Amino acid sequence: MLTQVAVARLTGTSEDFSYLAQEAPGLCLFLGVTPGDRDPLKAAPNHNPNFFVDERALVVGTRTMALMTAAFLTEQAVEVAK
Repeated sequence: MLTQVAVARLTGTSEDFSYLAQEAPGLCLFLGVTPGDRDPLKAAPNHNPNFFVDERALVVGTRTMALMTAAFLTEQAVEVAK
């Protein structure tokens, strides 16, 4: 599977993440789920009846979250061991 990483343009969405990040360290990332043969800039957005998810992206998202969690826990374990 070909995985691509890109810096997303800033959006004016109304996520509550900024409030949560004021209380605890955090990271917000977007998982692109637009099929590879479609232009992401022209794809239907969330909450649109034409929105379509390439479910293969869910594997990438799950792996990303698992690896980030393992890296965080490893770093915390090293700090505790000091």
